Amino acid sequence: MVNLTKALAGLLVVAAVALGVFAWMVARHPAPVPIVHVAPPTYAVVVASHPMRAGVPIAASDLDVSRMPQSPAGGFSDTASLVGRVPVVDIGAGQAIVERALLAGLAGRLEPGERAVAIKVDELAGVGGRVRPGDWVDVFMLLHRDDRSGEITRTQARLLLSKVRVLAYGRSDITQDDAGAAAPASGGAARSRADAQPSNTADANPTSATSRAYAQPSNASAAQNAANDPANAHTAVIALRVEDVDALALADSAGRLVLALRNPGDERVSDDAAFGPSGSVLTQVNGGATPPREPENRAAAGLLLEQLVRDKGAPRNGDTPLPALAPIPRATRVSDTMAPARPRDAGVEIIRGTHRDTTGG
Repeated sequence: MVNLTKALAGLLVVAAVALGVFAWMVARHPAPVPIVHVAPPTYAVVVASHPMRAGVPIAASDLDVSRMPQSPAGGFSDTASLVGRVPVVDIGAGQAIVERALLAGLAGRLEPGERAVAIKVDELAGVGGRVRPGDWVDVFMLLHRDDRSGEITRTQARLLLSKVRVLAYGRSDITQDDAGAAAPASGGAARSRADAQPSNTADANPTSATSRAYAQPSNASAAQNAANDPANAHTAVIALRVEDVDALALADSAGRLVLALRNPGDERVSDDAAFGPSGSVLTQVNGGATPPREPENRAAAGLLLEQLVRDKGAPRNGDTPLPALAPIPRATRVSDTMAPARPRDAGVEIIRGTHRDTTGG
């Protein structure tokens, strides 16, 4: 019985050792983990569906969306944001369209046949600095009589251009986020004025005083805020038809321009044909005296100051001369309508109590 117990105990010891060796071997050589192949991430990138030429506006049919392992810098994932943009270089088929290959700035915001022109403005001509990029304005011209040259014989003011789009005003233009840019600028100016106020109590804590000194904006920052203020703008950029640039440049040089802000929903504009053609400096070789019709040719034909003024000499092109003003009647004084007072008789009046005597009459 004792021998049987010893034999069983020995078998158990051997089994335990065998299991330990097996566990050690398994630990040294773990079972291989199955490899799962994961596809690399891809990104939607807008590419050209066919070769695109520089200077031709992009249409929706010119674009396609392709999946790429990496999104290029300045690329696009949505085709809607590219429709109407103009590439500045040729783009091959399947090539990703990036921002640097597209026309940027105000040139990309002009319609065909439009030109961007800068004019001088101040607080009065610019509606008190309330004009913003994207607004619509009417342009009025003021011409003062000039006796020296004789070209402007009468001071006049009239509407020059109707419903003109403002592309830029001061340092802001329609390509910027004006709402976001104006808020920090005005807030910075307000903080500058608040920080400039002297403190009524002396601060005994030098650390706090140093913190306020660092918190105050620099002179350069204050100057930048002042320069960005629309009230301090000196120029405005407006979009004009190419045939209107001559008249605007001439009026700006000879007189003064005033911008009148208008409701963008107001579609009423002046009718240029109602007043007849203004003539031109150059004459067409094949067209005779007929003014050119093409906008570019009308701009190239030019405009004389007297043609812009239309007030020198006899009426031209069916213009109706201004009627002569009736003389203002002279105001009648009250003293002219009253009968002259009868002169008193000369003499001396003597009063004695209730009795009066007149002598020398």
